[in-house]
Amino acid sequence: MQFDKLKSFVLDKLGKEIPKNLTYHNVQHTKDVLQNAGNIAGFEEVSGDALTILLTATLLHDTGFLETYKEHELLSCDFAREHLPNFGYTESQINQVCDLIMTTKIPQGATDKLGQILCDADLLYLGTDQYKKKSQLLYKELRNLKLINTYDEWVQYQVNFIEKHTYYTKLATGAYAHKKMQNLSLLQAQARDEKKRKHIHFDMDLIQDLVFIV
Repeated sequence: MQFDKLKSFVLDKLGKEIPKNLTYHNVQHTKDVLQNAGNIAGFEEVSGDALTILLTATLLHDTGFLETYKEHELLSCDFAREHLPNFGYTESQINQVCDLIMTTKIPQGATDKLGQILCDADLLYLGTDQYKKKSQLLYKELRNLKLINTYDEWVQYQVNFIEKHTYYTKLATGAYAHKKMQNLSLLQAQARDEKKRKHIHFDMDLIQDLVFIV
């Protein structure tokens, strides 16, 4: 498996060809998740071919965004099957890579160590100080694609998402889960404040309507 050559090829392709309206799922995201996966793998003592398979799946997990947004994981697997033979990967190894890629589909469904590492690496930002910055990039991306309409809708979406999310690995649960809950608390406060604001606005509109009727 010629991972270093594959890495150069994929990062170059993502850097040049990923749609510009993808402000979150771009080449920087792939680089970040690669670093996260390597760090968690080291903590979990993953090495050798298993590490190469993991990092390959991490590198390719969002290549489907080159072609489509929804169901991009399937296109990422197509990308793997098309290109990995050129870098010395066997059919069995490619199948392992594709299985790992599919575990990142939301809701995540990792059942083994490598899948759990990849899933945690992909969403590690939820429990970091970078959460606000990265979530803003994702919000902008979804607005660009008209998949979300308002910031209030986005806040509630994030609240629901984080409430349901669970880290798998010991490193993520030990080092990032607490910060994730802090980020969630801030989002929940935003959602409550917005609900109150809308309620007050509704009451004022009702009063104005009653005054007009009188």
